[in-house]
Amino acid sequence: PTFNCTWHSGDIVAALEQLSKLEAVIFVTLSRRSGRDVRQEVFLWAASKLPRKISIFDPTEPGGVANPYMALLHRADCIAVTADSVGMASEACCAGHKVFTIGEHHCKGKLRRFHMVLREVCGTEALERVHPGSLQTGLTEVSHQKFQSKGLDDTKQVA
Repeated sequence: PTFNCTWHSGDIVAALEQLSKLEAVIFVTLSRRSGRDVRQEVFLWAASKLPRKISIFDPTEPGGVANPYMALLHRADCIAVTADSVGMASEACCAGHKVFTIGEHHCKGKLRRFHMVLREVCGTEALERVHPGSLQTGLTEVSHQKFQSKGLDDTKQVA
């Protein structure tokens, strides 16, 4: 969470609860900035609800494995990111995936405007506003063909 987007661990758990109902494998990668309370709540929830269906990467774990983030960007059917992460949301959009944001309703100022642009340009959606039935339908459609977003490609504008 940041000053401009004050989501809390309950937002993550609610999102995982919603995503866990899908016919999909869930990978969670936490940021080094993820607080101890967020990590603990995610681990406890996953252990009790989805002991064999979820894989969690924790960068604070000593001697842990390399961050699987790039592989997740490549292989995922869709990606859910916390709304405070401009980088992760942008990278997921650039990879051509369907992107859902978690905790977007907590955003304000330029972060809120950023997500408005992503919705318009890339078709991102706030996960808390998506009906669970349409989420499974959308995931099924996405898995059959690569999600077609307008994408983010500022190369031509910069040149």
